[in-house]
Amino acid sequence: MMIALEIVNGGRLLKAIFAGVVFITLSVAGCTQQEVHDRPDWENISQFRSSSVAGPDFLWVVTENGELIRISNQGVTHKVVQSEPFKAVAFIDSMNGFNVDRTGSVRTTSDGGNAWQQVVSPHWEGFDQPHQLVFNDASHGWLVGGYRVLRTTDGGKSWELRFSIGRDSDARTAQLYGGTFPNADTGWVTSTDNIVIHTSDGGLNWKTLTIEARSMDLRDAFFINGLKGWVVAKTEGGIYSTTDGGKQWEVQPTASKNRYRSIQFLNESEGWAAGLRYVNDSGDRTAVLLHTTDGGRNWSEVETGLKERFIERVLFYDEARGWLVARDNIYATTDGGKTWYLVLTVPQVRSS
Repeated sequence: MMIALEIVNGGRLLKAIFAGVVFITLSVAGCTQQEVHDRPDWENISQFRSSSVAGPDFLWVVTENGELIRISNQGVTHKVVQSEPFKAVAFIDSMNGFNVDRTGSVRTTSDGGNAWQQVVSPHWEGFDQPHQLVFNDASHGWLVGGYRVLRTTDGGKSWELRFSIGRDSDARTAQLYGGTFPNADTGWVTSTDNIVIHTSDGGLNWKTLTIEARSMDLRDAFFINGLKGWVVAKTEGGIYSTTDGGKQWEVQPTASKNRYRSIQFLNESEGWAAGLRYVNDSGDRTAVLLHTTDGGRNWSEVETGLKERFIERVLFYDEARGWLVARDNIYATTDGGKTWYLVLTVPQVRSS
């Protein structure tokens, strides 16, 4: 990917496309960053941008085209229709959930997604590139974007900026990926260059934690409490664990050619990690799913039988029922990952 960066005064979000290249300008901490991106490599990018488990039987997803879809583990779907594309979704349980759309409007449901009520009107400033929405309960939630983290304590009616690249970080933090928030005050968010940012006071203060000396993008994290957690690396793949809130990290043994995109634990012992493996020097790849029952001291590869290039997300409700989000497809299991079956396919996007 080609990236050019220019710093100028002021500015709001601007976007133009010239000869197959996308130019994006966005305000960050009083400055404007201008990035130049090649066209997306859709062969290696999932068409599902957000996902959330809603009780034992349902998964909610937001597609790259902005569609909000509920999927049952029997493959029955329900699509929410509105004019503005959705960006992220989060459910607390099977009935209560939230979503945010492109304009920054936040909506909530209390009937499993059949009806949605707007709780905050369009609020673009600060909601740039929202890709993860997390709610700990009906009041406390987090919104993670590419450059910012926001927090609500009133069910999404109002949001406060709690972290911004350039204002609250050092130069190594170039982009934010995914966050894990085990309670309303504590969170970890993965970033570039071995960095995880951490707060224990609701985002008022953040610490920069470094996993290793070498440079790699940390794609996802999962903490089961304020001390014990795991992160996974997309580049120079690895799974790392901590038992002291991130002060010290230990690499867990897995195959060296694996590249991870997602990790989840059900308790201190049982967890899942997903991503891909390079199968030759030409860049060909295949999906990888790992499982552990001893906190990650040992990981075993699960034979899914799926013909996928990668797995973007692994999500489990309990020991039996779970979901895999791939490029164009979503799969479900009801037997603890022994067998997987297709529940949703979206039309393929050409990579050219």
